Amino acid sequence: MNSLQLHPHPLCGLPPLLSGGYFRVIRIFFQLRGWLWAGALAIPATSVVAQSETDLVSLRFYQTYCLKCHGGGDNGKDEIKGEFDLQSKLAADPFTRETLEKLIEQIDSEEMPTKRPEPTRAERDDVLKSLRTQLAALPPEPEVTVRRLTKREYRHTMRDLLGVDLRAGEFLPPDGQGESGFSNDREALAITPDQMERYFESAARALDGAFAIAKADPVLIQLEGEKMERSVPGVRPHRDGVMVNQPSHAISAELDFPVDGHYEFSIDAAVFGEPCIAQVQVSGETVAEVTIQSHDLAESPTRSAIGFVKRGRHPVKLISRNLVPHVVEPPDIVRLADENGKKNAPKLAPLPNETEESKKSREALNYKSYGLQESLEFLRFFGPEGDPRKIDQRRKYYHERHVDFLRIRKELAAKSGLPEAEIIRLWTEQNRERLADNAKLLAAVEHVKFEDWLKHQGKLYVDSIVVSGPVAPSLAHDLNWSLLESLRTEIDPVTLVREFAHEAFRRPVSDKELAPHLEAIRSAQARDEEREDAVKLALAAILISPDFLFRGREPDQFARQSALSYFLWESRPDIETADIETMIADSRADPFFETFADEWLEIGELGTGIAPDRLKFPDFTPEIAAAMREETHLFIAHLFRENRPVSDLLTSSKDFAPPALREFYSEGATTDQPNRQGLLGQGAVLVSTSSPARTNPVRRGKWVWENLLGQSVGEPLPDAGELPGDAGEARGKTLREELAEHRSREECARCHDKIDPIGFGLENFDATGRWRTTEAGKPVDASGELFGSGAEFSGPVELRNLLLEKHGQDLTENVVRRLQALFTGQKQIGEFDPISPEIGMRDLLERVIEEAEFE
Repeated sequence: MNSLQLHPHPLCGLPPLLSGGYFRVIRIFFQLRGWLWAGALAIPATSVVAQSETDLVSLRFYQTYCLKCHGGGDNGKDEIKGEFDLQSKLAADPFTRETLEKLIEQIDSEEMPTKRPEPTRAERDDVLKSLRTQLAALPPEPEVTVRRLTKREYRHTMRDLLGVDLRAGEFLPPDGQGESGFSNDREALAITPDQMERYFESAARALDGAFAIAKADPVLIQLEGEKMERSVPGVRPHRDGVMVNQPSHAISAELDFPVDGHYEFSIDAAVFGEPCIAQVQVSGETVAEVTIQSHDLAESPTRSAIGFVKRGRHPVKLISRNLVPHVVEPPDIVRLADENGKKNAPKLAPLPNETEESKKSREALNYKSYGLQESLEFLRFFGPEGDPRKIDQRRKYYHERHVDFLRIRKELAAKSGLPEAEIIRLWTEQNRERLADNAKLLAAVEHVKFEDWLKHQGKLYVDSIVVSGPVAPSLAHDLNWSLLESLRTEIDPVTLVREFAHEAFRRPVSDKELAPHLEAIRSAQARDEEREDAVKLALAAILISPDFLFRGREPDQFARQSALSYFLWESRPDIETADIETMIADSRADPFFETFADEWLEIGELGTGIAPDRLKFPDFTPEIAAAMREETHLFIAHLFRENRPVSDLLTSSKDFAPPALREFYSEGATTDQPNRQGLLGQGAVLVSTSSPARTNPVRRGKWVWENLLGQSVGEPLPDAGELPGDAGEARGKTLREELAEHRSREECARCHDKIDPIGFGLENFDATGRWRTTEAGKPVDASGELFGSGAEFSGPVELRNLLLEKHGQDLTENVVRRLQALFTGQKQIGEFDPISPEIGMRDLLERVIEEAEFE
């Protein structure tokens, strides 16, 4: 019973489609039909070159103000800063569109030049007039007429087409962001031979899963607890089952899962003591868990949970979690405690008139101090809410090592000739802050006792586990058509393939287009293959067709519906509607809000690629990072669904922080709710714009100008350098003091005068987004002057109000550009008529859609 197989339903008969033979059939099929992917989809997207002359006024401007840094400098050597060689571009006149846009941006924003002399505003305007005339004279850029579905769009489309989420395309490569700033950028959505192979595989696996579910006859496999493999001898039989007493104990078996799909895990169990959580892991990944509360198996209802499992043979393990209070520990906690111990350990500096013998004794004292600090760093990770057994163990290590520390200290006093009291005085004086912090660590866990774990220890009794499936969990939305529902009816193969092609291609399909797909059925039947496999082959051919994988191939009468659906739902159109309010109210719009927030605000990697230093901020967990992103996702969705004004991006007092995040925020100094209003008070933004070990006023200021207001601040000089990771408190200074030294260079000050004040206005928020009132032992100075306005502010509330007053229209224009970029898959340039920040977000969305060209 330790190795069991979930067999497909007898009607499935033949092996699944996912095989080498199937792939060969598909490839031959497409070759015979002459569907030449490369020829059909290789659409060039080259830059267009301006056919114009560079006027003398502009040439003088470039010679006087630009070429010193961007080619042909007057120092006798060519300088190429920012990798922008203007000298070469002038020699190759006319300018390209890219060059014109770059020049206009840098000259108009007054970011360049960074060295004196500086041009007057009139000189800038004369050159800008010439450059804009050249740009306006360019012919339109060639359009790329088709866009591949993004990875997210592909998964959601397959979900709504099949009627079940089988995580189709999970192993496709991620889509990178293009010039538009979004992952659906049409220029970045190429297709490679490797991706095509993965689409073959994804189609086969998804169809196998859907057909298996449609049989409506899941196989039930019962695993008897006492017959399953046990992780340690301590897992002992009890009655007709087995007892799982410790979090490290487990029972397991190996199963063969026939298809990708959702499987139900039903557990007959009881608990002696406190309630616990029975957790099911498949190949080391938690897929399902249930809470066990009853003390009597006879009265305990069967607890069931559904989890997704990929096809193949996997070890299935049942473990018990939350038996004892615990905190999430980093997997490399031993290494982190060791590194932090070395970094934070108190040290004694060389003594007066130190001999070689006393030096060795002092170094031994410092080494023992490191051992003490290592134990304390473990306690820092555990905290008072950690496992009492682990806390007690590390606390014992600390006291044992402290005995040795005291002995070495006496030896040092004897060998140095100094009284031990003097050694203690020097030690205390040199390590006052660290010793105070260590005393707090010990005091925080002083009340924790080893036996406390018994108060919470629940002993899990497992009688049996039943695995069934695959099953189809209900979707959060209704569908007008799905493959799964059609398979459950007595539909004939030709009708099924015709309907499937119509839904997959997002338009009606002619008999001529359908013929190659129906030929797959006839060919398979001619070879005496099962009808089911023949239908799968035809459907798979549809799922790897350009008409499915690429957008923009729909006729005009279907283009609007398709464009709206992929914009607002990231999925195929399922209902005929142009009602924006209804579409964004649907749960299918949730991915739109998530994508818009993650990629516009650049918070998508929070918790993975972006996270505070766990050594310095051990209580910042992946769960807190996820809660921060959820807070911002819900906030953005609220603004659109409730048609709140654009200004609410900065001023809304609506609270969407999940309970755990609200508690995390409150553990800092007392927060004043107005400071949390809008995006500038949300943890996802504050953490994503910080450095791992400290805040980053430069990054925060740049983010506000560029991401929020759409105003370029230019690129840093190649030799500008940056503050080290330990700048600020770690070096006994505030970041304002550190940056004052950094910006002493005139060419650096131009950008930093614009960027830094905004970042300083947010300095009350630390690198984890918590509120603070001091930095490096000094009151936080959150004052500044908003660049270009002369207006002063202090703190996030005044900063937020000033940004809205002076740049409210910039904010609105930027939201328009971002929505247009996400809708069209292209970076948006050009001028806009002023739009008040009091316009509703949904109204703005509808305006963008109405003015767009559907394709």
